Amino acid sequence: MRPLVAIISCHVQRAWHQSLRDTWLPELKCDYKFIMGNPLVDAEPDELFLNVSDAYLDNIHKTIGTMRYAMTHGYDYVYKCDVDTLVNPSNLLGSDFEKYDYVGGLNGHFASGGSGYWLSRKAIQIIADCNPKPDDPPEDVYIANVVWREHGLELHADERYAYYPGTELTKDTIAYHISSCNGWPGEVPKYEPSMMYSAFERLQTLCKKQSQ
Repeated sequence: MRPLVAIISCHVQRAWHQSLRDTWLPELKCDYKFIMGNPLVDAEPDELFLNVSDAYLDNIHKTIGTMRYAMTHGYDYVYKCDVDTLVNPSNLLGSDFEKYDYVGGLNGHFASGGSGYWLSRKAIQIIADCNPKPDDPPEDVYIANVVWREHGLELHADERYAYYPGTELTKDTIAYHISSCNGWPGEVPKYEPSMMYSAFERLQTLCKKQSQ
Protein backbone atom coordinates (compact mmCIF):
# COMPACT_ATOMS: atom_id res chain seq x y z
CA MET A 1 0.00 0.00 0.00
CA ARG A 2 1.45 3.35 -1.08
CA PRO A 3 -0.27 6.50 0.22
CA LEU A 4 0.56 10.02 -0.90
CA VAL A 5 -0.19 13.16 1.11
CA ALA A 6 -0.90 16.01 -1.32
CA ILE A 7 -0.86 19.50 0.20
CA ILE A 8 -2.56 21.98 -2.13
CA SER A 9 -0.71 25.30 -2.12
CA CYS A 10 0.21 28.19 -4.41
CA HIS A 11 3.27 30.32 -5.11
CA VAL A 12 1.97 33.20 -2.98
CA GLN A 13 1.85 30.82 -0.01
CA ARG A 14 5.10 29.02 -0.76
CA ALA A 15 6.82 30.55 2.28
CA TRP A 16 4.21 28.82 4.44
CA HIS A 17 5.63 25.40 3.56
CA GLN A 18 8.42 25.69 6.08
CA SER A 19 5.99 25.75 9.00
CA LEU A 20 4.74 22.30 7.97
CA ARG A 21 8.29 21.03 7.46
CA ASP A 22 9.10 22.23 10.98
CA THR A 23 6.04 20.67 12.65
CA TRP A 24 4.05 17.63 11.53
CA LEU A 25 5.73 16.59 8.28
CA PRO A 26 8.85 15.06 9.94
CA GLU A 27 6.51 12.63 11.73
CA LEU A 28 4.77 11.56 8.52
CA LYS A 29 5.78 8.03 7.49
CA CYS A 30 4.79 8.24 3.83
CA ASP A 31 5.45 10.34 0.73
CA TYR A 32 4.12 13.87 0.48
CA LYS A 33 4.17 16.76 -1.99
CA PHE A 34 3.25 20.44 -1.92
CA ILE A 35 1.16 20.98 -5.06
CA MET A 36 1.36 24.24 -7.01
CA GLY A 37 0.55 25.44 -10.51
CA ASN A 38 2.31 27.82 -12.88
CA PRO A 39 4.82 29.47 -12.93
CA LEU A 40 7.04 26.46 -13.49
CA VAL A 41 10.10 27.61 -11.55
CA ASP A 42 12.65 25.44 -9.77
CA ALA A 43 10.91 23.14 -7.32
CA GLU A 44 12.17 21.86 -3.99
CA PRO A 45 12.33 18.04 -3.69
CA ASP A 46 9.04 17.99 -1.77
CA GLU A 47 7.21 20.26 -4.24
CA LEU A 48 5.29 19.35 -7.37
CA PHE A 49 4.61 22.05 -9.96
CA LEU A 50 1.79 21.30 -12.40
CA ASN A 51 1.19 23.02 -15.70
CA VAL A 52 -2.16 24.46 -14.56
CA SER A 53 -3.37 27.77 -13.17
CA ASP A 54 -2.07 28.64 -9.71
CA ALA A 55 -5.27 30.52 -8.78
CA TYR A 56 -7.39 29.44 -5.80
CA LEU A 57 -10.49 29.05 -7.96
CA ASP A 58 -8.58 26.56 -10.11
CA ASN A 59 -7.70 24.21 -7.26
CA ILE A 60 -9.73 21.50 -8.98
CA HIS A 61 -7.14 21.44 -11.77
CA LYS A 62 -4.34 21.01 -9.22
CA THR A 63 -6.32 18.19 -7.64
CA ILE A 64 -6.92 16.44 -10.96
CA GLY A 65 -3.25 16.89 -11.85
CA THR A 66 -2.30 15.39 -8.50
CA MET A 67 -4.45 12.32 -9.18
CA ARG A 68 -2.86 11.89 -12.59
CA TYR A 69 0.56 12.10 -10.95
CA ALA A 70 -0.53 9.52 -8.37
CA MET A 71 -1.73 7.13 -11.07
CA THR A 72 1.52 7.31 -13.04
CA HIS A 73 3.68 6.97 -9.91
CA GLY A 74 1.97 3.92 -8.45
CA TYR A 75 0.17 5.39 -5.44
CA ASP A 76 -2.82 3.48 -4.05
CA TYR A 77 -4.32 6.27 -1.93
CA VAL A 78 -4.10 10.06 -1.88
CA TYR A 79 -4.90 12.26 1.08
CA LYS A 80 -5.47 15.82 -0.13
CA CYS A 81 -5.40 18.73 2.33
CA ASP A 82 -4.57 22.45 2.39
CA VAL A 83 -1.38 24.23 3.38
CA ASP A 84 -3.06 25.63 6.51
CA THR A 85 -4.07 22.17 7.77
CA LEU A 86 -2.47 20.62 10.87
CA VAL A 87 -2.29 16.82 10.61
CA ASN A 88 -1.63 14.26 13.31
CA PRO A 89 0.39 11.78 11.20
CA SER A 90 -0.07 8.74 13.44
CA ASN A 91 -3.84 9.29 13.57
CA LEU A 92 -3.98 9.90 9.82
CA LEU A 93 -2.14 6.74 8.79
CA GLY A 94 -3.81 4.67 11.51
CA SER A 95 -7.35 5.76 10.67
CA ASP A 96 -8.33 2.70 8.53
CA PHE A 97 -8.66 4.94 5.47
CA GLU A 98 -7.64 2.00 3.29
CA LYS A 99 -11.00 0.33 3.96
CA TYR A 100 -12.86 3.01 1.99
CA ASP A 101 -12.85 4.77 -1.36
CA TYR A 102 -13.64 8.25 -0.06
CA VAL A 103 -13.05 9.46 3.51
CA GLY A 104 -13.23 12.87 5.19
CA GLY A 105 -15.18 15.30 7.35
CA LEU A 106 -18.78 15.56 6.17
CA ASN A 107 -19.82 19.08 5.14
CA GLY A 108 -23.25 18.93 3.55
CA HIS A 109 -22.87 16.15 0.96
CA PHE A 110 -19.09 16.45 0.50
CA ALA A 111 -15.84 16.00 2.41
CA SER A 112 -14.41 19.36 3.45
CA GLY A 113 -11.35 20.20 1.39
CA GLY A 114 -9.80 22.15 4.23
CA SER A 115 -9.51 19.25 6.67
CA GLY A 116 -8.80 17.00 3.72
CA TYR A 117 -10.05 13.73 2.30
CA TRP A 118 -8.74 10.37 1.17
CA LEU A 119 -9.35 8.86 -2.24
CA SER A 120 -8.68 5.21 -3.10
CA ARG A 121 -7.05 4.16 -6.36
CA LYS A 122 -10.52 3.56 -7.81
CA ALA A 123 -11.52 7.13 -6.93
CA ILE A 124 -8.13 8.49 -8.03
CA GLN A 125 -8.67 7.02 -11.49
CA ILE A 126 -12.15 8.55 -11.70
CA ILE A 127 -10.83 12.05 -10.89
CA ALA A 128 -7.75 11.65 -13.09
CA ASP A 129 -10.09 11.17 -16.06
CA CYS A 130 -12.10 14.34 -15.33
CA ASN A 131 -12.23 17.49 -17.43
CA PRO A 132 -14.19 20.07 -15.41
CA LYS A 133 -16.06 22.97 -16.98
CA PRO A 134 -15.58 26.61 -15.93
CA ASP A 135 -18.98 26.70 -14.21
CA ASP A 136 -18.44 23.56 -12.14
CA PRO A 137 -18.51 23.91 -8.32
CA PRO A 138 -15.43 24.30 -6.06
CA GLU A 139 -12.95 21.45 -5.79
CA ASP A 140 -14.28 19.61 -2.73
CA VAL A 141 -17.90 19.79 -3.93
CA TYR A 142 -16.85 18.73 -7.42
CA ILE A 143 -15.01 15.69 -6.05
CA ALA A 144 -18.10 14.56 -4.13
CA ASN A 145 -20.38 15.10 -7.12
CA VAL A 146 -18.19 12.94 -9.34
CA VAL A 147 -16.97 10.26 -6.93
CA TRP A 148 -20.13 9.81 -4.85
CA ARG A 149 -23.11 11.03 -6.85
CA GLU A 150 -21.96 9.94 -10.31
CA HIS A 151 -19.97 6.80 -9.45
CA GLY A 152 -21.55 5.68 -6.18
CA LEU A 153 -18.40 5.72 -4.01
CA GLU A 154 -20.08 6.90 -0.82
CA LEU A 155 -18.27 9.19 1.59
CA HIS A 156 -17.18 7.55 4.83
CA ALA A 157 -17.67 10.49 7.19
CA ASP A 158 -15.23 10.87 10.07
CA GLU A 159 -15.62 13.70 12.58
CA ARG A 160 -11.90 13.56 13.40
CA TYR A 161 -11.31 15.60 10.22
CA ALA A 162 -12.07 19.00 11.78
CA TYR A 163 -13.10 22.06 9.82
CA TYR A 164 -16.12 23.67 11.52
CA PRO A 165 -15.59 27.07 13.24
CA GLY A 166 -15.02 26.65 16.96
CA THR A 167 -14.05 22.97 16.79
CA GLU A 168 -11.48 22.14 19.46
CA LEU A 169 -8.24 20.32 18.73
CA THR A 170 -8.05 16.98 20.62
CA LYS A 171 -5.67 14.04 20.89
CA ASP A 172 -8.02 12.11 18.56
CA THR A 173 -8.03 14.73 15.82
CA ILE A 174 -6.76 13.46 12.48
CA ALA A 175 -6.65 16.77 10.62
CA TYR A 176 -7.42 20.29 11.79
CA HIS A 177 -8.08 23.04 9.26
CA ILE A 178 -6.72 25.96 11.26
CA SER A 179 -8.24 28.74 9.16
CA SER A 180 -11.82 27.51 9.48
CA CYS A 181 -11.63 25.96 12.96
CA ASN A 182 -10.34 29.24 14.44
CA GLY A 183 -13.66 30.97 13.72
CA TRP A 184 -15.88 32.49 11.11
CA PRO A 185 -14.13 34.51 8.36
CA GLY A 186 -14.00 38.20 9.20
CA GLU A 187 -14.41 37.54 12.92
CA VAL A 188 -10.90 36.19 13.58
CA PRO A 189 -7.42 37.08 12.27
CA LYS A 190 -6.46 35.59 8.93
CA TYR A 191 -4.23 32.54 8.93
CA GLU A 192 -0.49 32.97 9.19
CA PRO A 193 2.23 30.32 9.67
CA SER A 194 2.73 31.17 13.35
CA MET A 195 -0.69 29.57 13.91
CA MET A 196 0.65 26.25 12.62
CA TYR A 197 3.45 26.28 15.20
CA SER A 198 0.99 27.16 18.00
CA ALA A 199 -1.51 24.48 17.00
CA PHE A 200 1.25 21.88 16.73
CA GLU A 201 2.44 22.74 20.24
CA ARG A 202 -1.12 22.25 21.54
CA LEU A 203 -1.33 18.92 19.77
CA GLN A 204 1.97 17.76 21.25
CA THR A 205 0.79 18.75 24.74
CA LEU A 206 -2.47 16.82 24.28
CA CYS A 207 -0.67 13.72 23.04
CA LYS A 208 1.87 13.92 25.87
CA LYS A 209 -0.92 14.02 28.46
CA GLN A 210 -2.46 10.96 26.84
CA SER A 211 0.78 8.97 27.20
CA GLN A 212 1.29 9.87 30.87
